Amino acid sequence: GLGGARRTRAAVWLRRARYAAPRAQLFRVLALVNPSSEDARRSGALLAWCELRLGRPAAAKARADDVLAASPADPYGRLVRGVLRANAGDFAGALADLEVAEVHAETAPHARLRLAAVLVAEGRLHAAGPRVRALLRRRAGEPAVRLVAGWYALGTGDAAGAGAHAAAALRQAPELPAARDLAARAGAATEARSALLELDP
Repeated sequence: GLGGARRTRAAVWLRRARYAAPRAQLFRVLALVNPSSEDARRSGALLAWCELRLGRPAAAKARADDVLAASPADPYGRLVRGVLRANAGDFAGALADLEVAEVHAETAPHARLRLAAVLVAEGRLHAAGPRVRALLRRRAGEPAVRLVAGWYALGTGDAAGAGAHAAAALRQAPELPAARDLAARAGAATEARSALLELDP
């Protein structure tokens, strides 16, 4: 019956990138606490993130909308809505949400990665560059960081760099389809460049 303890346990699991177990704990918290309490809002925000990470975007959106209606600056609510907006192609809305999530310690790592990804996807490579380089300095061992760096490199015309990032991502996660796609595109760009340079004048 200790809602606070359950929420703390859920938060620990989330930091370890485990989502199914905390989801169950958070549902229990929401059954125990006053629906209008701060505990309910915080638990609902964490639950929105769990739903998103477990591939339930509709449930994640519903939870995030409820949280943000009560607390418009909630970092997890903004993070979830930002990711969903990015996935829907609403880059301006995604950036607005993710920039709020970025200033909170608990959501900053996720928000920074997704901010860089949105800027690269939007073609704002000048703005993306410092973010991508900062991610590589701190988190080069993460496949998602390598993917963002690879697409950034490809966007700047650095096909060899994109291929190197794709290879690093595949070493870290051999079955990652996005890394295979990046590797293929980097290879095609390298071949196209070679063909161009070999044209007979």
